[in-house]
Amino acid sequence: MPQPLIDALLDLIRELVAREPGSNAFYVVLGVSLLAALAVGRLFAGLFGSDQGIVAVLFALAIPFSLGLVTLGLIEVYLVPRFEAEWAALWLPWAGFALVVPCGTLAVSRNLLGLGGGLTLAIVLFAAAAGLGGWYAAGFTVDLIHHGEEKAAERNERLEGSLESVD
Repeated sequence: MPQPLIDALLDLIRELVAREPGSNAFYVVLGVSLLAALAVGRLFAGLFGSDQGIVAVLFALAIPFSLGLVTLGLIEVYLVPRFEAEWAALWLPWAGFALVVPCGTLAVSRNLLGLGGGLTLAIVLFAAAAGLGGWYAAGFTVDLIHHGEEKAAERNERLEGSLESVD
């Protein structure tokens, strides 16, 4: 892959996770999102009658979204600079993503899960919604813990200052 495309994809992941890559919070939020999407995808695949295991569901979810992310990066790096309009930078990459994910789902995931196209699209949408919910919940929890740590450190500093003034 060309370096500008890799940089664009890394920037996208950094922007979506909203945490600094390499930090514990980044891995917690990303892991919870992916696990929530995988669990809901497997649950709905089983409910809709697929006898495939968790590995097939993993690939059925990963392939369309990976294709969508690569498409988003390609459009952002190569197509958007050719447009002079402001809307192109915001709408074209996401339009490509929104077009490629359902097409990838219908082309690849349907065969992996052994279900019809509509059911497979529903599984992917439910899994994406669960991943989004996991992202929000994990991000909220990480922010809450970080805020609590900051408040505890401020309290300790105040207590140490008041103890020094007593001496």
